[in-house]
Amino acid sequence: MLEEQQQQKEQRKKEELLKIEQEQALREQQEAEARLAAMSKEERLLFAIQSLTESQADLEKSKSELYEEVIAQQNQEAALALRQYWEKTGQWKVNKKKKKQYDKVLSIKKLLNIE
Repeated sequence: MLEEQQQQKEQRKKEELLKIEQEQALREQQEAEARLAAMSKEERLLFAIQSLTESQADLEKSKSELYEEVIAQQNQEAALALRQYWEKTGQWKVNKKKKKQYDKVLSIKKLLNIE
C-alpha cells in the first residue's frame, strides 16, 4: 500500500514536470513567433538565411525561394548572408557548367558590387 502511494506520488511529479516543460516550450515558441512577426520582411529574410542548415532541403531553399526574395528585395545584407551560406556549403565557387547556380552567383556578385 505504501509503495503504491509512493509510485502514484512519483507519477504525479513526472506529470507535473512534463506539464511545466510543455508550457515553457509553448511560451518560447510564442515568443519566437512574436519576434518574427515584429521583424520587417528584410529582417525575416536575413533571419531565414542565417537559420539555414546544411541539409539538402535548406540548400534547395537557398537556391530557390530565398535567392528569389534576395533579388526581388535587392537586399545587400541578405545577399551577403546568402553568399556566406553558399561559401560554407560549396555552392559559391561553381564552374560555368552548372549554369543555373553560376548565374545565381553572378547575380549575387552584381548585387554586392563585386567581381
